[in-house]
Amino acid sequence: MSSASSSSAADERDNPTYKNFKTQTPVKKTRTPNPSERALNREGRAICRIASTHQISVSQIARIFRVSYSSVQRAIDNAYSPRDVVAEDYAHLKDPEFSKHFPPDAAAPTFALKQERHGRKRSESPQTTSDEDDSDVPLSLKRKCRAPPPKSVSAAFTAKKPRHFSSFTPSKRNSDSESHSQPPCTSTSTAQLPRRKPRSPAETKPLFPTSSPTTLSAFLKNVNKIDLSAYRSLLSARGFTLERIRIMGETWTDKMVKEAVERGLCEDEEEDERKTLNAIDALTLELEIRKLRGKTGSSPTPIANSGAIPPSLSAFLRNVVGFDLTEHRALFAVQGLDIDRLCVMREWDAEDLREVVGRALQPREEGAGWMSKLEILAVEFALRDG
Repeated sequence: MSSASSSSAADERDNPTYKNFKTQTPVKKTRTPNPSERALNREGRAICRIASTHQISVSQIARIFRVSYSSVQRAIDNAYSPRDVVAEDYAHLKDPEFSKHFPPDAAAPTFALKQERHGRKRSESPQTTSDEDDSDVPLSLKRKCRAPPPKSVSAAFTAKKPRHFSSFTPSKRNSDSESHSQPPCTSTSTAQLPRRKPRSPAETKPLFPTSSPTTLSAFLKNVNKIDLSAYRSLLSARGFTLERIRIMGETWTDKMVKEAVERGLCEDEEEDERKTLNAIDALTLELEIRKLRGKTGSSPTPIANSGAIPPSLSAFLRNVVGFDLTEHRALFAVQGLDIDRLCVMREWDAEDLREVVGRALQPREEGAGWMSKLEILAVEFALRDG
């Protein structure tokens, strides 16, 4: 006998006797177990398993023990760690009447309870079970690993139970106890384990939250609870796409964002009759863009903050403070803005740099491939702050 079993057997519990099962009377409680104690000790778990093999339902056993249904079910399934040695169950019985009336080598169940309900007797139904403690419906559970084949037959006796009952559905059985049940042996009936809810996969923080807007119109519809969608055409014409707005919020400094909004959306442009942002709308948009910084994970470092000299014009245009402006490479070449010239311009005064970049790249005619206002500002920031 294992040490775990011996120590468990020493625990005192109010376990029922054979007489309790014969008269179907709950055990009389004489002590209250500590919260740290198991509801059933080693003898109690042995009684549960032995009674279960003799057609005593889980609900009936639980009612006689005056413990929960799940406690009895776990004992029957031997869902403990360490597990009980089932072959030693009879050695733990203190009432000799159990071995006499619940023999391990019975040819057929020797203890079948028949109950009356509303003046009418119910015949034994091997497939009927109950999940209530006061159920009068007998249960025949074909346990997966049980005692050797029965050899003799003993007369069954009947007993009455309360009339109120509810039927037990196997799918309601405690999922925790089922998951620890013994490995199946050869049997014609095996209870199907209920499916557990799969664990949620580890949450992966997306680049942009799923609740973030997917279009520029949706973004402007709720800028800090203010609708600025009337400026959508202005933002589009001056290069403020949703993707670039996100890059600005994630990688640009507060000073760069403020300057881009004021110079890109508040200043009037020649031949552009669109309404520009007023002071309050510009500040509202600026604050909303800056809030994007805390909504994503790691952000790329813009070239404006790296201080490194790019090896080529193409390398410079691939990351102009986070923007990819490689589509304008031909325009830079036509205007004489090669990588050597750009490196020299980085040493210029801010006012001179602003005027030269703006005049060299600003739009002049429709469809000529000129850059938008925000793109020109990005080039200026990359050279000025680099």
